[in-house]
Amino acid sequence: MIFHYCSVCGRVVMAHKTSEKDVFCCETPMTVLEPNTTKSEMEIHQIVKRQIGYFLTVSLPKHPVMDLHRIEFIAIETDQGFQFRAIEKGQEPIANFILSKQENILHVYAFCNIHLLLQA
Repeated sequence: MIFHYCSVCGRVVMAHKTSEKDVFCCETPMTVLEPNTTKSEMEIHQIVKRQIGYFLTVSLPKHPVMDLHRIEFIAIETDQGFQFRAIEKGQEPIANFILSKQENILHVYAFCNIHLLLQA
């Protein structure tokens, strides 16, 4: 999964495949995001996964819940596609997903409006 970010308006676009062509927003090319792996940033950005059967809960329990610093979405990539959950302003960064019987989790992502893309 590839994430494109608009530095003008903050929009994020998810793509399943790479492309030879640039993705544009606000009349400018969007930046391809790489997950932020800075250790100091990971303290409050620790992604916690809890799976019981086919139910997966993803949370960031230490992350602030403020308008100026918040998680905007949580997404999972599996061997069968991806799922996305928007996190509204003021909402705790928790998302629930339902997996199919043979579905395997490849990556878990969260998007912080300050530190951008996070990955577990």
